[in-house]
Amino acid sequence: MQTERGWRWDDPTSFATATLAPRANGDAEAERRASAESAVHDFVATAAVATDLVALCEALATAARRASGEDGVAVVLESGEPGPASGASVIPIRVGEGSRSWGRLELDLRGSARPAVVTRRLESLATLAAIAIERIRRDRRGGPSRARDSSIHDAGLLGTVVPFALSQARRHKEPLSILFLAIDRLRGVRELMGPDEADRVVGRVGVGIAGLLRSSDLVGRLDDDRLMAVLPRSELHDARRVGEKLCRGIAAAEDLLGIPMEASLSIGVASFPASGTTLGELLDAAEAALDEARTLGPGRVVAAPPVGIARD
Repeated sequence: MQTERGWRWDDPTSFATATLAPRANGDAEAERRASAESAVHDFVATAAVATDLVALCEALATAARRASGEDGVAVVLESGEPGPASGASVIPIRVGEGSRSWGRLELDLRGSARPAVVTRRLESLATLAAIAIERIRRDRRGGPSRARDSSIHDAGLLGTVVPFALSQARRHKEPLSILFLAIDRLRGVRELMGPDEADRVVGRVGVGIAGLLRSSDLVGRLDDDRLMAVLPRSELHDARRVGEKLCRGIAAAEDLLGIPMEASLSIGVASFPASGTTLGELLDAAEAALDEARTLGPGRVVAAPPVGIARD
């Protein structure tokens, strides 16, 4: 399995520079720490549904101020524009090394050292913004897009949020569970009714899944027939019960497949730290559990065994 992935869409279209002026932040130190913890999570919801670049940049600047605890933050969207002023600290707005940079976060941190945790938060925010910008530009060009609801996130968004959520779980000594969900019989829908209808099925099922989860949980599409759910502060046994609830809920929903046959899911569950302590271990455990669930037949949920315990 490829556990470290990069997702991006190429967009040759450039656009003008827009700079947002810094805004004062009078939060007390304790409130600032709490605000910094939630800045990335709050920005996820904004980035997922953003359709306007100016509004997105305003939200990014606000989140960056919260994450860094600094007032002097500017968001610059650029294409071949001059670089930042001397002494400014820069975070590129892009999805991974080597991909197109859509601009930069500029922070006036001269004379102060930025903690590593702050840098990671700012990089996560910049990546989330880049994914949203790429989606907005693609949608404006009328490019291909999958059936999508504001509750269903792109794979690239998950690729940024999951490592951050794992780091937060590790830091606060809290559990974190992930579910890999496969839509059973989707191949038959694709062969019978075509890829567009199969895409719509994934969108409808994804919306149904999101409606059965907590507001703090995230749902995203991994690939053609698989989705992923991220459940903060959920232990393995709790996540398995959630998976069983999702199987029942999707089976009870009407006409999700677009044909007279009930929809069903196969689900693999893994949890930090029970199933793995690194992102790669967690994803591998969830995928192996999903493979076993698919082997057992439609509508099955399999939880990954605890680390060090082999499956019978």
